Order: sequence, then structure tokens, then C-alpha cells
Amino acid sequence: NTLTPADLYPGVADCARQEDYQKAIALYTLAGAYGRFDTLRVADRTAHAALAALQMGDFGSLSPATQGRLRAELQSQLRDPARLAGICNSLRGIGAPNYMPTYMIQHGMGAFTGNTGDGLTPGFDAKASWQSILSSYLHCPAQH
Repeated sequence: NTLTPADLYPGVADCARQEDYQKAIALYTLAGAYGRFDTLRVADRTAHAALAALQMGDFGSLSPATQGRLRAELQSQLRDPARLAGICNSLRGIGAPNYMPTYMIQHGMGAFTGNTGDGLTPGFDAKASWQSILSSYLHCPAQH
């Protein structure tokens, strides 16, 4: 839980190039969940575009066929209840991010205009936000 989307997305691309889509999807969903979490806790909305920039940079080098296969595999796994449950259980086991989202904070306009403070949203509730990511972003089934 210390790896940022900036650390994880290159691994997704590498796995896709090697046609290891199972690992690519595991890394992709973790990076996506962490990125979404970071958009909730980083105050500067302009910084949230960091995720799209990372994806374009890391996935832009993949062939169109590989990009298509990655998308198809992602959709297939997220639509399969058993696979989705496995992904969700894995993410629950890893837990919420445990790093400072510097990669995102430095991407926003606040980094250039000299915003003071740490760049995080005051009063951010990490536990509730992580649960929200699992249920609303990934549509994880409720834990019993």
C-alpha cells in the first residue's frame, strides 16, 4: 500500500506487453482505486488530471491491439462476479494507500502558484473514503 499509481501503471503496461493480463488487471485496479482515493484527498482539483496523464504516458506506448485486449480483459474480469470478488478481497487485504500523494500534488496548479500547507483536503476521512472507493468505484460486493 506504499506504491502510488505512478509506480503501478508502468507495471500494468509491462504485464500487458507480456500478455499477462491477470497481473495487469490486478495492478490496474489497485492503481485506479489508489488514484481515485487520491483525488478525494488532494485539495487542488487541477492536480487530479495526474491520473489521465500517467495513463496516457504509460499506455500510449502499447499497440492498439494490446490496449484493446487490456480493456476487454478488464471488462471481462469486472463483470464476472467471482473475479470481481477476488479483486475486491485483494484490495481489502492490501488496504488504503499509505503514502503521501506527492505525484498528484505536484501535478496541480497549486504546486506552481505556491499554495501553502500539505495539499491535502482538511478533515479527510480515509476509512470512509476507502470504503466508498470499493463500493462505488469498483462496485465491490458487500463484505459478510
